Amino acid sequence: MPEFAAGQTHRTTAAEISVENLPEGRHTFELRVEDDSGNLSLPDRVVVVVVARGEPPRVTSFTPDFGRPQTRVVMRVAGVVSDDFAADHEVEFNGVKAPVTGGSSRTIHTLVPEGATSGPLALITRHGRGESRLVFHVPQSLLLPWPGPSAPAFGPEGALLAALDPEGRRVGIWKLEEAAAEPDRPAAEVELGSRASRLLWLATPDFSGFLAWHPGSTLAHHVVPGEEEAKGRRLPGRAVDIQSPAAGLGTGAAGLFLQPNGGTAAALLAEAEQPWKPLDAQAPRALSLSPNGRRLALATGEKQLLRFALPTGRLAETLNADDIEQVDRVFIGDAGGIWALGNRGSLGALARNDRVTFLDLGLRVESAGVPARGHRLFAAGGDQNVLLTVSARLDNGVDRLISRPIELPHTAQGLHALAHSPDGLHVAVLHPEENSLSFVSGRTLRRTVTLPLDFLGGGAFTGGGKLPAAAASPGGEHWAFASELGIIVLESGSVVP
Repeated sequence: MPEFAAGQTHRTTAAEISVENLPEGRHTFELRVEDDSGNLSLPDRVVVVVVARGEPPRVTSFTPDFGRPQTRVVMRVAGVVSDDFAADHEVEFNGVKAPVTGGSSRTIHTLVPEGATSGPLALITRHGRGESRLVFHVPQSLLLPWPGPSAPAFGPEGALLAALDPEGRRVGIWKLEEAAAEPDRPAAEVELGSRASRLLWLATPDFSGFLAWHPGSTLAHHVVPGEEEAKGRRLPGRAVDIQSPAAGLGTGAAGLFLQPNGGTAAALLAEAEQPWKPLDAQAPRALSLSPNGRRLALATGEKQLLRFALPTGRLAETLNADDIEQVDRVFIGDAGGIWALGNRGSLGALARNDRVTFLDLGLRVESAGVPARGHRLFAAGGDQNVLLTVSARLDNGVDRLISRPIELPHTAQGLHALAHSPDGLHVAVLHPEENSLSFVSGRTLRRTVTLPLDFLGGGAFTGGGKLPAAAASPGGEHWAFASELGIIVLESGSVVP
């Protein structure tokens, strides 16, 4: 292959000519074509720009870290090759090309393109391609209009979502696969015969559906829309006699478990010969059912933590928790360890292997949760901007509890309504003072993204207190958050990597 040299004339019949050895800079060539008869074409000028091969660009950060199509994004980069930003630079949002609108020696300005999804940002120049380490989030959200929802609850496999109205007299139920087309029309609205303030999905042969109840009431309401029901039709809730005032409730494959306000705990076991089975526990205060439905944890007024095997209801373990003045909440994972919160949420404990280990959490816990495995506790402060993860490590056969704070935006004071994916890989928590929510990676224990509720169309935060205002679907595909204007439903893949 012939090579061009500056200032020389070349005659060749080759289809390609190399410019590899030309010096850096701008070179102008005059080309003519000669036919077999010796006729020459008019001269054609060709410009070749020779540049040294440089390092691929790098995307070091960007702001904001979330947005929808047409949101302006400023990327901080290394490797800008010229001031002709649109011509010499390309940007991609998770593989979708985006326009370049400007820049500087250290920045590239762009817009979120239509069709963008959550993922890394890429800058492409003649020297190569560079992708961001962090994810730009394009939230895929849906607002289900509903007056002042509290305690959103998912149904089986995340296919159904339900919420109570502010008076606790009505339940709205949505089928998520249909909700996007008509979000303002629930699949069913169920009228309750008495007030309810708690809502959950109960999956047993006899009670498949949502269960609504109120602590201290002797009745619960079993509600679920049937396939034959017309969309938007109001249905009556079927009353379920729970036989004694319920102070707490948990669910699982084995049945419905409840604790009376004093006396003996009882369990409704779908697989047992007798529907109601007393449990050997006096003055129960708090309970929890493992996600696989095989274990029940119960705390008593006698400062004891009890573990029952299910579905038999056999008492498997009794441990004393004398350091806890009063147990507020208990959680149990599939592995059988019992996490407990006491002393108004300021003291944590793990009961397993015939031993109870305590830890001063250093804050008043407002919301908490334990993933299915039960390997750690997530705790959010109600009056402090602190989200803790507490894990256990065996040291010479003895549990050591290790707490680690997770960094969140410092402007938020107080956290509410913690929810986590079933595997514990992602955690969400609401900032009521800032009217926003944050997602945290359970793997890296770092904040993933913080989203304003206004941006998601939800208005202000509601819920508060100990009432949950957030939930994750059983498979982790969706998240639901209560807001002033309705329930915000987020696709998990659009907000967590």
